Amino acid sequence: MQKMVRSPAMAGLFYPDDPKQLAEWVDSFTPPTTSQPALGIIAPHAGLRYSGGVAGATIAQVTIPATTLILCPKHTRFGAKTAIMTHGSWSMPGGTIAIDEDLAKHLQQCLPNLTEDDQAHAEEHAIEVLLPFLQKHRPDGRFVPIAMDYRSLKECQALGHALGQALNQWPESVLLLSSTDMNHFEDQDTTRRKDQLALDQILALNPEGLYNTCQQHNISMCGVVPTTITLYALQHLGLHQATLIQHTTSAAVSGETQRVVGYAGLVLK
Repeated sequence: MQKMVRSPAMAGLFYPDDPKQLAEWVDSFTPPTTSQPALGIIAPHAGLRYSGGVAGATIAQVTIPATTLILCPKHTRFGAKTAIMTHGSWSMPGGTIAIDEDLAKHLQQCLPNLTEDDQAHAEEHAIEVLLPFLQKHRPDGRFVPIAMDYRSLKECQALGHALGQALNQWPESVLLLSSTDMNHFEDQDTTRRKDQLALDQILALNPEGLYNTCQQHNISMCGVVPTTITLYALQHLGLHQATLIQHTTSAAVSGETQRVVGYAGLVLK
């Protein structure tokens, strides 16, 4: 089988397409700190000018293992409802990052309705923009990409438990990364308030509370499904603590406070 290489969809749009400039941006978003092992990360995925500081500060806290499993929402209409890529690599400015084919195939066997689908990932930005940070901290690292549509709480619970059991069976350490922005396109005060409601549930390690809070308060957290699934999955690996590393909005860069997007980074241990 010919190995597929996915071309970057967002280079020059969400981040620089010049490898040197991209490396400089990633360096500028990465504070000096001591990393520690973790079970998971929650990090934002907007254009790096806006969310890169939060993503960089959060990922820098964690010792990146050989493989990172990244769950993201689907922002496009293309592809399967729950889409994985099980082979090949993703090309990025300055290098490629390989898919962990063994883990991907294991997950495909263990998770319900997980479909091999390259098209779901072809134009999706929510994983791509985080790869430069993983490449910085683990140049030899691999990853597994999974993109998913919206689904019910019952479906999130079933998928989360299946994922946790699959990772528990896997002999190697895997970092689970949920890619999500927070509330979208309301004013600064409203977004801060709504974000905090969702963050309180994450900090309480309450996946059902997170899902229901976002529904009840109309919080447009695009990755609520991946994050809910992540919290359910990590219950099987001993999750006991969530730490908020940084929380901000796009207004910090744009100065526009009437229509903002929230960004938060958390480490899960």
